[in-house]
Amino acid sequence: MANLVPPSIYGKEHPEYYALVDGRRLLEMHGGGPQLCLTNPEVLEIVIKTTLDAIERNPNAKNFNVAQMDNGNYCTCESCTELDEQEESHAGTMLSFVNAVAERIEKTHPDVFIGTYAYEYTRKPPKTISARDNVLIQLCSIECCTFHAIDDPSCSLNQDFCADMDIWNEKAKNIFIWHYNTNFRAYLLPFPNLRSIGKSVEYFANNNGRGVFMQAAGDGLSTELSDLRNYVMSRCLWKPGRDSWQEAMEFCRLHYAESAQPIIDYLTYYHDLIDKENLHPLLFSTEASLFLNPETVKQIDKYFTNALTLAKSEEIRNRVEKASLCVYRAKLSVSTMEMKYANGFCKPSLNGEDENLLERYAELCTKYEVSRESEYTKNEDYLNNMRKIYSGIKAVSLENKFWRVVLLPESNAKIVEMTYKPTGRNVIKPARALDRFRFEEWVRQGDGPKADGILAFKVMEKSTTQTVVALATKDGARIERTISLTGDAIRFETTLKAGQARPFNFLVHPEYDAGSGSDDPQEVSIYVKDEEWIHVNKGWVNAKPTDGQSTLIKEGLKGGAFAYFNQKEDFGVEQRFDSKDFENINLFWSPERIQINLEMTPTIKKLQAGEKAKYAYEVHYLDKAPIKY
Repeated sequence: MANLVPPSIYGKEHPEYYALVDGRRLLEMHGGGPQLCLTNPEVLEIVIKTTLDAIERNPNAKNFNVAQMDNGNYCTCESCTELDEQEESHAGTMLSFVNAVAERIEKTHPDVFIGTYAYEYTRKPPKTISARDNVLIQLCSIECCTFHAIDDPSCSLNQDFCADMDIWNEKAKNIFIWHYNTNFRAYLLPFPNLRSIGKSVEYFANNNGRGVFMQAAGDGLSTELSDLRNYVMSRCLWKPGRDSWQEAMEFCRLHYAESAQPIIDYLTYYHDLIDKENLHPLLFSTEASLFLNPETVKQIDKYFTNALTLAKSEEIRNRVEKASLCVYRAKLSVSTMEMKYANGFCKPSLNGEDENLLERYAELCTKYEVSRESEYTKNEDYLNNMRKIYSGIKAVSLENKFWRVVLLPESNAKIVEMTYKPTGRNVIKPARALDRFRFEEWVRQGDGPKADGILAFKVMEKSTTQTVVALATKDGARIERTISLTGDAIRFETTLKAGQARPFNFLVHPEYDAGSGSDDPQEVSIYVKDEEWIHVNKGWVNAKPTDGQSTLIKEGLKGGAFAYFNQKEDFGVEQRFDSKDFENINLFWSPERIQINLEMTPTIKKLQAGEKAKYAYEVHYLDKAPIKY
């Protein structure tokens, strides 16, 4: 929608056209741009005009998109909120708006569809509003488990999707499906969805789905078993009802010939393993949710080694070699989970692997035209980053009788170890590779360290229990972080000085070890402090809050404390902060990644040239819950 009402044209004079988020009209946002204020009548007229213009330019096209941007920052103005609350879904404002566009378009172009998404915050159908006959609903399964079929009764994540689809079938004549078939976080890691593809496509076909878009790693030339997966998806789309597992077995026998059986054995082993461990891999899976660890990766490697041994021709060997990319990529992940610190450097733990592992993988990537590591990262950038890691990353170690902390100044000053010495527990225990985040701070707007842009801090001061690291940005700003051990606390203080007027939209981004993959609030409990502690995830289902429960989290700003506790393993973490320093706190709880983020957004948004500001917070270990469940 931001393309239909471009902020570059309307933003300065009409900020009211865009979504009100946390009290501000946002004109810049990830995911392509800002959402619109969908109850503003002037916005409706602009969208109708730009859609009509698009139809005139493309007279043969029959579907024109009027859909949300790829972020969750929907409008919270009074009129949008009122309609969404009436409809008990954010699809209330969306479908009402799209219907109004479609009604006007129908008068002059009755054969044209107006397409929109039921996606993330709009997936839940509105209570009373139905789609007009010339509206096409594209229902997106992005939250679903990929291992289980969409209609598998044993998978609660997918049950929720089916329940929504049943209601959409009552409210929309035209439903298309947007289904996902890759791991957007790592295109080359093993991805076990070959048993579910056929059953999911058959479910869509039998439940009024008029078409299915299967999104895999479309921007990558060669990804994990992409030849096999493309074949299986095509066969099942061509004729719904096909067994995708049998299609996969057929492909293996025909494509890998004499080397087929070990690859079939690998696929069987790995799918059975995910089933046995009762895991539900999603579309941004980390190594933990894919059960990739030194033991499982070693077993997977044996299957591919055997398959290469059996190859009798160069052609078959090349096909097996290309398929083996996934195990090389998995070995690289495993090697960087546990980093060895010594003499001021951290290096990967190879665990007996060939020292040339990385370069061998790079050779195979070149040979088989691997262009992307993930949706967001070019493979060349991934390999260059890994080469830095393998050559050894400068590290700083802090230690007192309570904590041992290791940070990497030249990698966004991220912290890769926080071990509470009385218990020996590393609260950011690495269940995922180093090329992911651990515990760091980065900007979402403005120059500075970013999630997808690693920058190097310089060590300015260092003692046994304290370090000061600093970064000079391209626009002349200085960012300084002081990390110190003060008794049983780890204290963080960040100072910002602007070289010129600029935004400072920072995010404190800790990735804590949740201790288990449970989504039971009685086992993994999350708390904020108002006047007293509040157990904010009580009653959550599938680790997902209602809007009201999300609002409850914000109460933690008042009391200046945010915490989690694993009731079964008797450990947790508390973050303490001055409420005036932060405008928002946000919980990211992912059982499948065994991860909890107690994220915080500082109040600092913009500084003039020469201005300084700072914020601070502390981390404390918990050996008992603030309150019981």
